[in-house]
Amino acid sequence: ISEAENLMTDTANGFVFLSELVAKQAVVYQDLHEGKSYALPTFFPQIDDLLLDGFSKGDLHLIAGMSGNGKSALMLNFAKNQAKNGYCVGVVSLEMPETENIIRLQASETQVPRWHIRQHLHRTDLEILLSNLSEMATLKIAFNTITGDIYALPFQVREMVEKHGLDILY
Repeated sequence: ISEAENLMTDTANGFVFLSELVAKQAVVYQDLHEGKSYALPTFFPQIDDLLLDGFSKGDLHLIAGMSGNGKSALMLNFAKNQAKNGYCVGVVSLEMPETENIIRLQASETQVPRWHIRQHLHRTDLEILLSNLSEMATLKIAFNTITGDIYALPFQVREMVEKHGLDILY
């Protein structure tokens, strides 16, 4: 083996030469041709189409907007759809406690308006929400509303991936 060939296969430092990746990439293209997706869909067809089948695994996607424009609601709907389709979803939310996130999830799922879910909740709405809780319990959505240390988060996420197969994090 020449020194140049030795360099072309030395990936100990994290770099990988294109020559080492082409065979793997050919498999990716064959999979795509056969209908396999490497993206995590939102299950909103128009959004998935714009995102080229959904969120690319390993990528960071930023949803920005003014307060009250529906960013959290959109994210929770993505999370709910993904969990309903067998994905494990993590949600880091320092702006809302778990109860509010669950209320928002249920409001969209049950069509009980968010503004109904408050003091003196109507008996019909109560029954609908309580009945829906058993379905919500089957969804693999995990909330983290307490981590204030940004440096601890990668370790917590890695643990979720290893222990629970976390597919996406919001």
